[in-house]
Amino acid sequence: MKKLPAGTYFIGDPCYAIEDDKWDDYLDHLWDVDEGVFDFEGFTVCAFNTKYGDGEYQDKYGRSFNVDAGLIGATPISLCAKYDKEELNRLGHIVDFDEDFIVYSDMTDEGKIVFGDIIIKTDEDEFYETCDNCGALLDEPSEYCDVLCDECQEDFEEEEI
Repeated sequence: MKKLPAGTYFIGDPCYAIEDDKWDDYLDHLWDVDEGVFDFEGFTVCAFNTKYGDGEYQDKYGRSFNVDAGLIGATPISLCAKYDKEELNRLGHIVDFDEDFIVYSDMTDEGKIVFGDIIIKTDEDEFYETCDNCGALLDEPSEYCDVLCDECQEDFEEEEI
């Protein structure tokens, strides 16, 4: 596991952030590192392969991340010159990290890619379930059809008393 410095980042496929004329250089840097974190154009960046390549993946908050280069990464917003912020938020998400944050990928565990508290599952068989009561996303899938999230479970227990 590595850390990136606090700051504002585009979380998403770096092909949407890095200008076309710099893309080959970016990939050359990426393929030279083992853990996905490297310096590029004076910034620390990271990128990880998704488990199944291109597609659309969700984080634990239900936000979508479009992928066209088989990668999801964290790119400092200062380096994102290809699209405006509105388009970047449509393709991925701009996130402020107040503190240094851990980044890693684990393709053996649900194709998980992690940026601080943002967890994106890229295994097409492992999507987040929702609470049957309120629709909130659940961290862990359940075998039961009457799943309740922690918040609803607390409300449910209070009503029983």
